[in-house]
Amino acid sequence: TAAESYRNNVILMDHPAKNVICVGPMVLDMILDFEPCSRSIFEAKTGYRFSERNILVTYHPETLAKDYGMNGLLALLEALDRVDCNILFTYPNADQGSIEIKERILSYVHINHLKSWAIPSLGQTLYLNALHLFNIVAGNSSSGIIEAPLIGLPVINIGKRQDGRLRFGKVHDVDGSVNRIFTLLKQLLALSPRSTSQKHGKEELLSTYPSAPSDIIVGWLESSNYDNDSQI
Repeated sequence: TAAESYRNNVILMDHPAKNVICVGPMVLDMILDFEPCSRSIFEAKTGYRFSERNILVTYHPETLAKDYGMNGLLALLEALDRVDCNILFTYPNADQGSIEIKERILSYVHINHLKSWAIPSLGQTLYLNALHLFNIVAGNSSSGIIEAPLIGLPVINIGKRQDGRLRFGKVHDVDGSVNRIFTLLKQLLALSPRSTSQKHGKEELLSTYPSAPSDIIVGWLESSNYDNDSQI
């Protein structure tokens, strides 16, 4: 499992405790082996243009909300209008409500083409690069509660889409309040360049997660603790 609390939940469902191990977030394998690229390479691959302050936005439909999270997106866009920064949007997933969210994002980019860009998907490698190169992540993606806080990037998580899920670091959870989102954007962007760009190095991650998840899994499978005959 990705966390000890998740391991305990699995054990409570009558799985043998010795066959349930906590390895940490699986994305750690990628993060620990990852070498960031430069801003110029990122720009060449995406078409994005960096400014002094840069915000990465990934916003998906909130399927349990009546408006599918549209009010939260509109609040974010209004707050972004008040901030001097460049913005890179990634497209939403294909859940119900995604068409309207995508259209609203593309409309914003069209109107604000001097400061905003949209890309269907960055893929894992470019996305991890973005987490090293941008100042803030905003939206409601799971990457905002896992990858971004693991790397040490400030996160603004909007709405209830990630309710009930563990945060793997500091995350600012907010509702769809324009003023609250704007205040957080100002505060986080006002940090010194070192504070906003300082990411958790491999040594710091390894102090919390001493081994990569894949190494733990392989070691466990090769050990005498693994009971291949147990029912799973």
